[in-house]
Formats: sequence, structure tokens, C-alpha cells
Amino acid sequence: HTKLAVRARSVAMAASAAVADATIASKCAAFVREELSANDSSHDWFHIDRVRNTAVALAKAEGLDASAQATVELAALLHDLKDWKYSGDEDAGPLAAEAWLVEHGADASLAALVKTVVASVGFKTELGGSSPADALSGADRTIFEVVQDADRLDAIGAVGIARCFTFGGAHGRTIYDPAIKPRIGLSKEEYKLGNPTSLNHFYEKLLTLKDRMKTPSGRAMADARHRHMELFLEQFLAECKGER
Repeated sequence: HTKLAVRARSVAMAASAAVADATIASKCAAFVREELSANDSSHDWFHIDRVRNTAVALAKAEGLDASAQATVELAALLHDLKDWKYSGDEDAGPLAAEAWLVEHGADASLAALVKTVVASVGFKTELGGSSPADALSGADRTIFEVVQDADRLDAIGAVGIARCFTFGGAHGRTIYDPAIKPRIGLSKEEYKLGNPTSLNHFYEKLLTLKDRMKTPSGRAMADARHRHMELFLEQFLAECKGER
């Protein structure tokens, strides 16, 4: 009877935790959707939702347990909160993510982990040579990796192409100017300056992402999306020359 009682309590606690995870994720999604409502559609709610879904799928593929998957979902939902490209402040997003979680009942260690993921997930951070996520290990490290891979997967392939030109149009970039050459091997500071053409963004960032994937499942998904971009660029440049 004692063993049965202990098992019943364990099942009840797990069920309660699952309900709590679902509740905070639902509240978080509603909050983020409102917060990003003024963004152009390259970094809108639908981007967040795609990253959330992909990140959870990668988390399952990488063997993370239900608790870690719930953390992945929250980090994915919050990863673009007060993004520096829109807020102008690199620290605003991680701090806001942590504050929201604490305010809504998350424990301090969970909030701190999500803050670290949000602070580390961006391309510019990796260009800087180090990130807060460098200190993570075990499941916490995998949580970061699947969120980053999911975000990068949404930057490549068919969706990535659409997002690139959407962001460029919203920020006044020229589609293509053959006189302006891509900058290869950018530093963090150079990357933050932006670039004047959308097409150069493929060479400066998007085509490099396949080889920057952290997880086996992320790398597997990236291959086909990368090839789709290569085919698009081949067709685009041929059309510009009047060859096709």
C-alpha cells in the first residue's frame, strides 16, 4: 500500500507539473504575441510559433524529457522578446524574459536558464566569440542548442528566403546591387551595422547557418533547406543576367 501511495503521489505531482507547464506556456504565448504585434512579419508571432514547434520537435528528437521540453518551449517563445534589431538594446530581451517568468511564478533557476538561452541564441553573439551559454552543460546545454537550431532553421529554406526579403523591405534595403559585394567573415560589430542589400544577407549569414547547427537533428533538417536557398540564388542571379 505504501508503494502504491508513493507511486500515486508521483503520478499526481507529474500531472500537476504538466498542467502548470501548459498554463504558463499559454500565458507566455499570449504575452509574446501582443509584444511583437508591431514587428514586421519577419519577426512576428508566426515566426515565434514556428520556432516553438520546431524547437520542441528537436528537443524530442534529442531525447530531452518532458520538463526540459517545457523549458525549450518557454525559451523559444521568449527568444525574440525586445530583440535588439527592434529595441536597440542587447540586454533588454534576456532581462525582460527573466522578469516575465519570475513574475508568473517560475522558479529562479528556470528563469535564469531561459535568460541565458535568450542572451545566447542570436547570430551576433556567436560572432562575438563567446556567449553566456558557453557555461551550460548536460540537458541545459541541449535546451539552448535546440532553441538556437530551431531559430536558425526558420532563417533558411523557403521561409528563410521570404523572411530575408520581408525584413529587407521593411528596413529599406535594396534587393540586389551587383556593385555591392558581400562581406565575408564578419565580426559582431560589422554584422550589427547591417548591410544595404537583401541578397548579400544570404552570403554573409544565411548560407553559413547549416554548418553552425549544434544538434544532429538540426543538421539533418538544415541540409534540404540550405539546398533550397542555393537553387533560389542560382535562379535569381541567372534571371538578373537574362539567362533564364
